Amino acid sequence: MIQFRNLNSVMGARDHFKNKASSKKLMSGVISILLAIVSIAMFSCEDKEKEEKEEKEEVILSFEGSGTSDDPFLIGTAAKLAKLAELVNAGNSYCKGKYYKLTADIDLNVVPYNTGKGWVPIGIDNKFDFAGYFDGNNQK
Repeated sequence: MIQFRNLNSVMGARDHFKNKASSKKLMSGVISILLAIVSIAMFSCEDKEKEEKEEKEEVILSFEGSGTSDDPFLIGTAAKLAKLAELVNAGNSYCKGKYYKLTADIDLNVVPYNTGKGWVPIGIDNKFDFAGYFDGNNQK
């Protein structure tokens, strides 16, 4: 039990307990903010991993084959060749070191490749060079 000898002691004790309560509230608020920050960071990492996984699945779904030397990704249309250009030019690291094989002659003198901005080359601006293996397979 706390005994007080004078009014100053009573006021000091009241302030002490009041400050303790304020400190607890402040600490509770700080902990809540830290938990929110950690949660956001965790979800951001999960979102990035999910996007990378979806990007890899998109590449796999876009081309027949598995991208190995024995089973290269097969490209037989202008649309699939354009998809390869899009992936490489976006900096998709999954394309690096993969094998590709042309399976048909591809005519780029058709819409949309011969209009507007036209054909976008693979590896624009030397920013994202093609770093795979491409077998033209004697196609045009």
